Amino acid sequence: MAYDPNPNDNRPDLRTPAPPPRSGSSWMGWVAVLAVIVVGAFVWSQMGGAPTDATTTSSTMQPATPVTPAPAAPAAPATPAPATPAPATPAPAAPANGG
Repeated sequence: MAYDPNPNDNRPDLRTPAPPPRSGSSWMGWVAVLAVIVVGAFVWSQMGGAPTDATTTSSTMQPATPVTPAPAAPAAPATPAPATPAPATPAPAAPANGG
């Protein structure tokens, strides 16, 4: 900068001062870390242990074993119809008029 023959030392400092360090909210980071650790420990504890039986904990019904019906017995055969129907009154063996 060039030489200033009129030094004015009583001018205000226009530079922005540095903000003071944050010391009050530093505990929020620790709370977040602690929450992540607690959630992780809970999940880890739930994943361990004895396995469960899938048949007792499944949400769907087990398929029923297919029941095959017993084979049907053959139907009794119907009595065959006679070739010529029987007369309502039996015919006489011999003609009654003799001839």
